[in-house]
Amino acid sequence: MLLTTVVPVYNVEAFLRDGLDTLLGQNLPDGSHEVVLVDDGSSDSSGAICDEYARAHPGVFRVLHTPNRGVSTARNLGISEARGTYIHFMDPDDRIAHGAYGFLLDLFSDRKPDYIGFRGHIADMRHGAVNDPAAKMLPDKCSVIYDGDGYDLIKKAKVSTTVWNGLYRKSFLCSHSIGFDNDMAIAEDAEFNLRVMEHHPHAVVTNSMAYIYCMREGSAVRKNDRKRAAVWMASYLKYFATVNSLVSRDSTLMKPLRGCLDTAALNLTAKLLAIGIPRDEFARLSRTLTHMHTVPTTGEGAWLKFVNCLYGHPGLYPFMSFVYRNFFIPVVYPMILPIISR
Repeated sequence: MLLTTVVPVYNVEAFLRDGLDTLLGQNLPDGSHEVVLVDDGSSDSSGAICDEYARAHPGVFRVLHTPNRGVSTARNLGISEARGTYIHFMDPDDRIAHGAYGFLLDLFSDRKPDYIGFRGHIADMRHGAVNDPAAKMLPDKCSVIYDGDGYDLIKKAKVSTTVWNGLYRKSFLCSHSIGFDNDMAIAEDAEFNLRVMEHHPHAVVTNSMAYIYCMREGSAVRKNDRKRAAVWMASYLKYFATVNSLVSRDSTLMKPLRGCLDTAALNLTAKLLAIGIPRDEFARLSRTLTHMHTVPTTGEGAWLKFVNCLYGHPGLYPFMSFVYRNFFIPVVYPMILPIISR
């Protein structure tokens, strides 16, 4: 078995078939590709759809039904069940470009890497159908942009913060006991990739556009969702701790990983502004992030300067959260989205 695609599935009945259909057009020999669908306790018809595909394509799809335990646990189960030499982690509401797997594995078959990185096309599904970017994967339109030690990707600040744009050799993950942190519900991809790269995999990266990341109309973030906010903060704090651990062992990583910290701090701040938490809770977070040397950020952008101002003056948080929820998200964000998603 050459490749296992692990797909954690949770309440995505409206989009699941579109994504699974793309997994059937991958130009791989029969018996060389399997899809492990981990139904993470879905309460809609997602589990039944998974079973439907397993019945229709028994040589390709396998289904594991589990209680709801989160995406990290679902992916870890997929790793343990995978029979392929390589593993790809696909989100259930996204798509893989036609023939992408066959193209990538053929391109690098002689190099036998531990990690194969590629690019993704961000598709705004709110504005119509998605164009399959497979044409951009043709040999004359792509190139290998890195081939070497994955640890050097950390030093070059080139480690991906997502797992959907990479193939991972299963034996490498298992030999180093690398899996997803079961307690992380966000930033788990970035944390996972750092732990992969710190073990010096043979990594190759291409600029081929192999994945379609679908941006959709999601459910609105609920104001004052304290439970969700607590999970987000705990997850990001674990990510910051992983970065700090790496830096404590190799101080030369501080400069390249500084950008990762800045981006993560910005992402966490945006989520907390959208959800709204008590001012004293935000003030405690500010003290924690300062102690962990996550803030102040060091970037030059206006948004990072805003983050520094907010954590330096946490009393501003309630007002800024109100403005963010009631003006920025409904008015400003739709105007800038076409620009930032190019």
